[in-house]
Amino acid sequence: MCCSHGEKTYTKSDSIPLQRKLVYEEYHNKIESWLNKQQTEMDKSVFISYDAQGNNPYPSTAYTYPDFMKALKSMSVDGVGNNEMFFYTGQTDNKGLVHGLVNIAAFLAHAMALPSIKYDLCDEHNSDTTDNTGKYAAANSCGQYGRSYQEEVCTGKDASMTCNIYPNAVMTAVDSLPGTKTPPPLQCKPKTNPTDFTGFYSKKLGTLSEEFPYSNRYGSTHIEGCCFWGRGVLLTKGVCNIGKLNFYLGRIGAEEKGYTNFFDIDICVYPEVICEGEDTRLLRWMAGMFEWLDRVQSYNQGGLNYMNDLNTFVNSGFIDANRFIDIVEKALPFDCYELTCSKEEEKVKSERRDNFINIIFNVLKLPGSLADENTSTNALTPEPQVENAIIEQSVSTAQAQLPTNPPIKPILLPLDNEQEEEEPIVQQVEPVSLSSPPPPPLTIMQQWPTKTDLSSNSNSDSQNDQSSNKQTEDTLIPLKSGSSLSANWFGIVAVCVVGGMIVI
Repeated sequence: MCCSHGEKTYTKSDSIPLQRKLVYEEYHNKIESWLNKQQTEMDKSVFISYDAQGNNPYPSTAYTYPDFMKALKSMSVDGVGNNEMFFYTGQTDNKGLVHGLVNIAAFLAHAMALPSIKYDLCDEHNSDTTDNTGKYAAANSCGQYGRSYQEEVCTGKDASMTCNIYPNAVMTAVDSLPGTKTPPPLQCKPKTNPTDFTGFYSKKLGTLSEEFPYSNRYGSTHIEGCCFWGRGVLLTKGVCNIGKLNFYLGRIGAEEKGYTNFFDIDICVYPEVICEGEDTRLLRWMAGMFEWLDRVQSYNQGGLNYMNDLNTFVNSGFIDANRFIDIVEKALPFDCYELTCSKEEEKVKSERRDNFINIIFNVLKLPGSLADENTSTNALTPEPQVENAIIEQSVSTAQAQLPTNPPIKPILLPLDNEQEEEEPIVQQVEPVSLSSPPPPPLTIMQQWPTKTDLSSNSNSDSQNDQSSNKQTEDTLIPLKSGSSLSANWFGIVAVCVVGGMIVI
């Protein structure tokens, strides 16, 4: 290990006015009070993990309600980047409690659709096969489904945040998919000689074979410097995303920027610190919350604006939930380059939709749903208990405004490419229970084309030339095969479960 675990640290900062912090704390207290009332349901429906076959539910050990709430307070009250960016709980635009809860529901719905909470994993697990024989390349630590995590650099004003690659780094993921005959944890380590290569894990035989080179979809046959696989609740991955995390919540933010809210660790040098030990349990949540505020809350492309659409979704009485939650697919795409990957993304999209509807109407019991149709506006907006008159006035203007004559049931509008049915079909179903397993684990067993192997000898000048040709700032741009970073030394029918009814 290159560095010790770092505990979350605070420094004195005059950049955030005390009045604003007190207001944001009041918002958090209202959110916390609402969530605490629903904690039992959240523990049964959200913080639940399963075995590799999607069966035998049990309380997650890696992702718990207390850790989630601590991270939420930190990211919504203290924020990051000299207190300029916050996980949204309704506080930054005075929208109120309901808006904040919808954002939390969307975040958790996406997290539940990923392997992290579902399989109780902090690390990305080896899930990609390059043929139909059940072989999992050891080089998948360098990138899965046609990606190369080492080449997904930051661009534009964020270019300097990209992590350096350390060829001599040695790391092994602390966890992998549970069960027998599952691939071992992802790993990175230096080559022992110029012709050193990696092999594959055979699911059929349950063995690791390294007698012959076996490439991942991108063409890599080694794992040197390949330490940037996904970690944390959203499986944040790549030298840009992990670099940004280090810039705002790691040692760079602490030492160079003097940020208020940080962990005293260099995440670029040792990304596995996100998953190792008890000291950084909050970081696995905060890493996901940071990626959410950085990429989802700020999303504004192609006529879709996450924050505006969130406001529209609430004000319309929770109409067309699919349209809103599907924005996450645009903001956090799989970024894979073979068509077959769409099958994987469609599964996540479907689960994310179902999770969002369940959290909104059955877990959080937001107004406008059959599950909580008697909830009053006053129950959502308790009077703020703040002595300062200015703060009290500010919080009062931020109280949740429920839509006039809200619908008695959630309405899902068809997407542009879906046909609208004249009459909805209503069936009686059993209430959602803990024993209902999620879909089986995600796997793809099809032949995909591979790309040429990365050249570990390309110099940094070729990388800079290719990066300069990209005109869009602040996006992840994978470089073409044959280039690498200069190595210093270290996402039709919408289903909604409402009470005991299922609306198709």
